[in-house]
Amino acid sequence: MVGIPTRGIDLAKKLEKELFNKTSRKVGKGIIDPTFNRDDQIRVGTRLIKATDIPTPIEKQDNLLIDDVIYTGRTSCYGCFTFMAKTPKNNVISDGR
Repeated sequence: MVGIPTRGIDLAKKLEKELFNKTSRKVGKGIIDPTFNRDDQIRVGTRLIKATDIPTPIEKQDNLLIDDVIYTGRTSCYGCFTFMAKTPKNNVISDGR
């Protein structure tokens, strides 16, 4: 489970806790910040960048990208681009829309 700053990180923590309470399984979590991959930085501005931190291996696993708001899908889209840059080229990314 990978949270997108800022509030996607908090949401990932809450989801991790709920999943553990319901399944007793520990889910690895991390952070990925797609800010530098956005093409609309002039319009939305920038903020202090969070370091990408994915402490568990992501290869050959299901990975969940968490964001708190999906309006146009731009942040999630850029999160996927950033995530793909960190994964092997043969991974499949599915679009949830």
